[in-house]
Amino acid sequence: VEMGLEMIDLIKEVREEHGVPVNMRIGVHTGSVLSGLIGLRKWQFDIWSNDTTIANHMESAGKPGTVHITEKTKECLGNSFEYQEYKEYQEMEDQVILDSGLETFLIKTKEPARPLNMKEKLRSVNVPTITEGEEDKSDIIGRQFSNDSGIGSNETLPRSTRSVMIQEEPEVRTYERVNTGRRSSSAVPMRRTSVSGQTGRRSSTMFSRERSNSVWSEEDQPGKRRKSIMMDSSLKGFKNMMDNTETFMEDEIEQLPIRMQDRWFSLKKRQADGKKTEVRNSNTQINHVFLFFKSTKWYTEYLKEHDPLFKWYVLASFVILNGMGVILILTSFNTRPHVVLWILYMIIYTFLLVLIPCTWISFIWDQIIDPEFDLEHIEQPENRLIKAFYQASGAINTSFLYRNLIFVFIGVMTMLSSVLDLVITPCMLENPRNYTYRCAMAIMVFFMFLRIPNIFKTILCLLCLLFYWLIIFGFLGQDEELQNPKTFFSSESFGYEIWTSNPSDRYQSHFAFLCGVFFYFLILDRQNEYIHLLDYQWKRQLKDDQAKARSTKLVNKMLLQNILPQHVADVYLSNNREAGKLFSESYQNVAVMFASLPNYIDFFSEADEKKPLNILHEIISKFDQLMYEVQFDRIEKIKIVGSTFMAACGLISGRKSSIDYENEEEAFTKGQNARTMTKFAAAMMRSLQEMDYEKFELKSVPDFKLRIGICAGKVIAGVVGAQKPLYDIWGDTVNIAARMDYTGDKGKIHIPKATAHELMNLDNEGNEIEETGEHPLLDPWINCNYRGDIKVKGKGIMTTYYVDLTEDNYLVENN
Repeated sequence: VEMGLEMIDLIKEVREEHGVPVNMRIGVHTGSVLSGLIGLRKWQFDIWSNDTTIANHMESAGKPGTVHITEKTKECLGNSFEYQEYKEYQEMEDQVILDSGLETFLIKTKEPARPLNMKEKLRSVNVPTITEGEEDKSDIIGRQFSNDSGIGSNETLPRSTRSVMIQEEPEVRTYERVNTGRRSSSAVPMRRTSVSGQTGRRSSTMFSRERSNSVWSEEDQPGKRRKSIMMDSSLKGFKNMMDNTETFMEDEIEQLPIRMQDRWFSLKKRQADGKKTEVRNSNTQINHVFLFFKSTKWYTEYLKEHDPLFKWYVLASFVILNGMGVILILTSFNTRPHVVLWILYMIIYTFLLVLIPCTWISFIWDQIIDPEFDLEHIEQPENRLIKAFYQASGAINTSFLYRNLIFVFIGVMTMLSSVLDLVITPCMLENPRNYTYRCAMAIMVFFMFLRIPNIFKTILCLLCLLFYWLIIFGFLGQDEELQNPKTFFSSESFGYEIWTSNPSDRYQSHFAFLCGVFFYFLILDRQNEYIHLLDYQWKRQLKDDQAKARSTKLVNKMLLQNILPQHVADVYLSNNREAGKLFSESYQNVAVMFASLPNYIDFFSEADEKKPLNILHEIISKFDQLMYEVQFDRIEKIKIVGSTFMAACGLISGRKSSIDYENEEEAFTKGQNARTMTKFAAAMMRSLQEMDYEKFELKSVPDFKLRIGICAGKVIAGVVGAQKPLYDIWGDTVNIAARMDYTGDKGKIHIPKATAHELMNLDNEGNEIEETGEHPLLDPWINCNYRGDIKVKGKGIMTTYYVDLTEDNYLVENN
C-alpha cells in the first residue's frame, strides 16, 4: 500500500509539473497464490489464483488516484491509514468482486496545501544544481489495465498530450504515519533514510525514482551539467571496487603455494565459524612425495603435453658432453689412452649431433617462415633432407615416448662413458678426480631434462650412483689383471684431507661428492617439477573456469533469448550497445492475439493444490511447441498473464531502435500476418482438444476451450524495466485484440471488421479489391462470419466477425 501511495504521488507530481493528464489506479488484495514458471519459451515468473484475479479486478474497479483494497487487506493494515468505503464513491459493478462477497475500501493521499515544484524541493535540501539545457523527451505512452481479462490494454494517450519528462536524479521520499492515519512527506535526494517518530509513529523508506532535468531555470549556469549524486555514488562504488580488487590480488598472490614449505602444508582458510575451506589456488591435487597428480587422468595428460623446451635439453646435454670430452683430451696425453671411453663417447656424441637438427629444424623453419606467428598453417620445406629433419623434429617434440627413450639413451651412455674403462682396462697413473668430475657431469645430464618426471629421473640417478658406488668401493673391477678401483680412488682425496684420517679410506670422499651433487640437483629439480605441476593444475583450472564461463554465457544467452526475442537479445548482448538507451521498434502490419481460458482457475478446488499450474504448464507447452513449426516461425510469444496467452506475428528481426517508422515497408502485409496468426490460433485450439487429462487424476475431465481475439495494425514494441527487462508491445491494435478476447465466445476466434476484411481480400467498404504489387491478395483467403455490432469498452460500438472454423477447428479457406 505504501508503494502504491508513493506511485500515485509520483504521477501527481508529473501531472502538476507538466500538465499531463495521467493518473494511477491501484488495487490490492491479500490471499494465497500459486507461483512459478510455465511453458517452454519466454519464461516469466507469475502468480495464479482466485485471489490474484480479485486483485486484478480491484484495480480495474478502483478510483484513479487511490488505492483500492479489500477487507482482508484492511485487517492486515489495521489503523495505519484513513479508509473510505467504496460504496460512498459508487456502487460496485464488478461481478467478480460481487461474487467474492468482499467489502472494499479506498485509501487516498493527502493533498498538500501548496504543491512544491522540484526546484524548491531540491533547494530545501541544499543540493547543488548546474544544468546544460533541456532535452525534449516525447512519445512516452501512457498505459492502463483492462478490467476484464487482466491483460494490459495499452490504452494510448493522444500524441499531443504524451510529452512527459523524467528526472535523472533518483529521489527517495520518507513518510511518517501518525495515529490519525494522515501522511506527511518530504523529499530527500538519493540517500535512503529512516525517520524515528514519537510514540505511535511509524516510518518507512520509499523507493528511488528517476526524473528529468527539465525543472531548472535560466538563472542556473549554462553550459555545465548538474553534478549528479548518482554519478558520485557510482564513482565511489567504482573506487571501492578497484580497492577491493587490489586487496583481492594481494591476497591471491600471497596464497600462491609456490614456496617450498607450501608443498607440505595444504592451504586452508579458517572462516568465522571455525570451518576450513580449500583455497582457490591450493595444491591439494599434487602428491608432494612422488610429485605427480592424484588424478591418473590429469597426470597422463600432463605427460603427453607438448614440450617446446626439449631441444634445449638436448643442446645442454651436448654442451656437457663437450666438457667431458675436454677432460678426456687433457688426461690422454700423460696417461693411458681411454679407448673404451672414447668409443662410448663418440657414439653418444654422434647421436647428439644427429639429434640436434632433428629437434631444432622445425623451430628454425617456423621462425623464418612466420616470425610473427600470424599463420595458422606453415608449409613444410621442399628439400628432402630438411623435410625429414622437420618431420622428425615435430614427432620428437610432441611424443612422450620418443622423448623418454632419448632421455634414457643419453643418460645411460653418458654415465658409461664417464667411468666404464676402470672396469675393463688396467688403471694407469692418473688423477682419480678426473673420473669423479666426469661422473658428476653425467649426473647433471639427467637433470637437464626438466619435463621428464622427477620420480623417473630419481630412479635412474640412483641406479647411476649405485653403479658408481660399486666401482668406487671396489665391488666392480676386481680382476687380477686390473688395479682395484678402490685402491685407485684412495690414492687422492677429493677435496680436503679432513674427510678421513686413514689414507686408505680416501675413496669415500669421491662418492660423498657425487652424493652431494645428486642431492643438490634433486632438490632443484623437485622444486622445478612442483612448479610445473602447479602451473598445469592452474591451467586446468583456468580451462575449467573458461568452460564454465562459456557454459554460463551460453545459458545466460539462452535465458535472455527466452525472455526477449532473438534480435532484441542480440542487441543487449552486443558490446557496442549504448548503456541505458531505450530499445523500441515501430511496426505497421503486426497481428496481435490474445487467447484465454475463461474460468480456468474456477474449475479446480482447493484440494487440487498444484494441479491447476501443472495442467496450465502442459497446455502452454503445447502452444509453445507449435511455434517451432516452420509455418509459425514469424510468431513471437509476448507473455502469459494468468491463463491468457499473448502473441504477435510480424515483429521482424533487424529493425532499428526507433519509433519513427511511418513509411518504411515491411516484409508482410496485415492480411498475411493476420492469416498466419489465425492459422496459429486454430492450431492452438486443436492442441487443446488433444490434451490428455487422465494423468493428472482429476475428479472430472475438463472441457477447456479457448476464447481468442485477434487484431492487425500498428504497434510499438520495446523493452521495459531495468532489473527484470520485459519485451512488450503497445498500441491501439493491442487494446482491440484484448477487447476481442474478453468480448468473444469460447471456441471462437473473434476479430474486428478491418482484420476480417484483410482476411477476405476486401477493402474498407467491404468490396473486393484487385491485387497490386503494393497489396498482394491472400490466396487462399479465409472466410469470416459477421457477428454484429457490439459495445466495446473504450471503443464504443464496433462491428466484429468470427473466423469460420470446421468442426475439427480448421480454417475455412477459399481460392
